[in-house]
Amino acid sequence: MSGILTTISSDFCINAVPSGWRLTGGVSRDTTRAQAYLSEDLDAVEEVLDGFTGSLTVSILGPVSWAAAVEEIGGEKLIRDHGALRELSVASAQATESLLGNLRSRFPDANFQLQIDEPLVMDVTKGEVPTASGLRTYVALDRQFVMSLWNPLFELARTFESMFGINASAGSVPLSDEYITLLRSSKANLFYDPRKSSFLGELVDSGVNTYWFKDSAKSSKDAALDIASLLGSLGFTLSDSRSGMRIIPEEFLMTGGWTEARNALAAVQSTVDLLNDEDRLLSD
Repeated sequence: MSGILTTISSDFCINAVPSGWRLTGGVSRDTTRAQAYLSEDLDAVEEVLDGFTGSLTVSILGPVSWAAAVEEIGGEKLIRDHGALRELSVASAQATESLLGNLRSRFPDANFQLQIDEPLVMDVTKGEVPTASGLRTYVALDRQFVMSLWNPLFELARTFESMFGINASAGSVPLSDEYITLLRSSKANLFYDPRKSSFLGELVDSGVNTYWFKDSAKSSKDAALDIASLLGSLGFTLSDSRSGMRIIPEEFLMTGGWTEARNALAAVQSTVDLLNDEDRLLSD
């Protein structure tokens, strides 16, 4: 994310330190390397997807998690400085706008979807981010304040007429129901496993897009049957809910290598096929 942010200001240049990442106050070797990787990745994507006309997801690290992972020059996390968080929020939107503009020039006929990854947002709002000493934790951020930090990115996505959403799944940790209510009010898609939510019936009934993790420990048929059973217990049929349902692989399966990722996507596709064919799903 630093490689993207530094297209706006050198204030976001970072350097690797034993405790993680720290602002440097100027261009660093690590930032230069990140900028080079970003440029190379964009060129590689353009070469592979030349003429692409489908949906293209742009995934960025959100401002809350970035601030919870990056240290000020003094060694404390940025998350403690509300003023810095507001500046980072605006800068994230500006930098992402530049990135989306770059991608739109490369893929003028693609439909873009902005995914804002926030793996540390639950730790931040629970006050579980440790200080530099490790003896204490930073004060928990108010959830309404966190939502305000996402608003510039939401507005950017609307300007680009893009789908958008927050990915706060953090592996197996579900997004809290309070966040779901706030995100729905912003008309954002929900990137998390709704099976853990007491609002599932309301979400399905509203038609909002929900993203369900396919249980990697179960076969495609068992996973599909579990989903159908859960929806049935809430009074919905598959035909009622399919239009807003998105089945996705568990995140850890997408980072282990090409073979593992392909197998995970194939398993998801098989689950989707079964959900779209109730006769085959319910047959022996």
